[in-house]
Amino acid sequence: MACRLLLVTLLLLPAVLAADKWTRYESEHFELLTDGGKGRALEVLEQFERVRWFFGTTMKIGDPPRKPRIVVFGSEKAYKVYAPRETSAAFYAGLEGQARRTAVHEYIHLLVKHSEMKLPLWMNEGLAELYSTIDEYGGKIRVGNPIDHHLFQLTNDWLDLKRIVAAGHESAEYNKKEHVGLFYSTSWALMHMLQLEDDMRPKFNTFNQLILTGTPAPDAFEKAYGMTVDQVENHLKAYVRGNSVRVALFNLKFDKSKLKLEGTPANPLDYEMALADLSMAGRDCVAATAKANSVETQFPEAPEPHVTKGYCAWGYGDQDRAKAGAEFAAAARKGTPVPEVYKAALGLMPAEARRQEAPAILEAALRLSPDSHELRMSLAGEFLMQKEYDKSYLELKKLKSIKPSEVDQYFPIYIQAAWWSKRYPEAQNAADQYVRVAKTPEAIERAARLQRLAEMREPKQVQERPQAYVPPPPPDAGENLPPRQEPEVVGSKVRGKFVEFVCGENDLRLVLDVDGARQAYWLANPEKVTAQTKSGNPVDLSCGKQKGEEMELLYEPGAGPQGTRGQIRIMKWL
Repeated sequence: MACRLLLVTLLLLPAVLAADKWTRYESEHFELLTDGGKGRALEVLEQFERVRWFFGTTMKIGDPPRKPRIVVFGSEKAYKVYAPRETSAAFYAGLEGQARRTAVHEYIHLLVKHSEMKLPLWMNEGLAELYSTIDEYGGKIRVGNPIDHHLFQLTNDWLDLKRIVAAGHESAEYNKKEHVGLFYSTSWALMHMLQLEDDMRPKFNTFNQLILTGTPAPDAFEKAYGMTVDQVENHLKAYVRGNSVRVALFNLKFDKSKLKLEGTPANPLDYEMALADLSMAGRDCVAATAKANSVETQFPEAPEPHVTKGYCAWGYGDQDRAKAGAEFAAAARKGTPVPEVYKAALGLMPAEARRQEAPAILEAALRLSPDSHELRMSLAGEFLMQKEYDKSYLELKKLKSIKPSEVDQYFPIYIQAAWWSKRYPEAQNAADQYVRVAKTPEAIERAARLQRLAEMREPKQVQERPQAYVPPPPPDAGENLPPRQEPEVVGSKVRGKFVEFVCGENDLRLVLDVDGARQAYWLANPEKVTAQTKSGNPVDLSCGKQKGEEMELLYEPGAGPQGTRGQIRIMKWL
């Protein structure tokens, strides 16, 4: 799963005396809570506003939907209460310069995420490392200052560049607890060379466009630079082991005038929830939940405690979908200003509760994001399935245009909503359009089926319920919640085609076709099995024959009943 719903919580450790109370400062794009002094708070805000302004000016990267919150402790004693035992992306200690650079690194990840750029892992980390050194020099913005520990590592050790550009989140090269491993050092050096070195810089935009359109890095190197990965690696070794490291100066001056801010006493709701979230980020959900419950008692109408408890129920603690969905739904009912919470609630709620609450939750989300096509089509789909055909039709009429990527969701809902509300000419016109634009075999077949429906008038054979298309649920919490901490599972793996789901009274079995042989695996308790789908959405299994989709199972051999090869622990659709 991707990043957690809370945008970012950064902890910096300034060497100042602690204050007795919390103060809140807010700039145009950030909010900051501190128990320390004003000078350091404004200094931190200035650095983050400078980074945000630079990216907005040079790369046109947009802002996240909510202001990131920065928490600055005034003493090491206060910091240690919340510092986790292991390094976390939300906590930064040590030297002040390193702490600030690491915090900027994480903020750059946030900007990239909300720009919807699909960067490979090495490029995402390398970009964040490269621009984490942004500072002001002689009235200009300087980028590319050398990072000593990266240079030291690369001078004394090296990792094959093929492994770097192929690494994913599960790769051993990436899984270091700090931004100091060879993966980070090499990614930083490679992005530094590609963007700043005289021979490579002029062709970087071509390379970048190839990457953004899904071209693998080895092919992108060949097309943009006429170099193999091995040649790029040799060039990189010479670059980092040379006598100098290039920096870039941008003739851009940051306007500090808007940062002359006065602090106000922090609302107890704000700082107590900030402390609860810091406990949660440190994987201490017992403390986080206790703080959230205390805040809920003091502020019963506040949605924030439910958001934190929702995280703890899913990503950081119990891993209880129903409990997390209930907490997120409570936050939605109380009007949380975070659009992602509404989607997460619908993705995690039990089916019956979701059917009852989905329209109200989606309507509340649309009040926050009225231009969201995804939310509006999801709401229209819910109305359709609840036989509110006029409402479904009118919701879709509010969309002035649709993107090519939206036609397979828009047209099936619109055609059925128009047809069932007896707007037959509109239904037939939309069905004819869908037939013309459908691309995939599944969409072509669906469009033909809906066209046949649209040609009918007051049919006797059609059931009084939409059957041609079931709109997909809103995205699961996969894009909105913190990474789920799955327990370590050991066992054997098998790949094959999922051909049948056998449902006995007390016995569920998945049958795979493995190289032409049918093999059965026991599904003891579906609630305890991890299911990984390609879309990230929940999956509902129906009994009987299946479509033969490729699947990988992790199972415990010999743990199932007779006739099975073992008990399933993880199901993964390929």
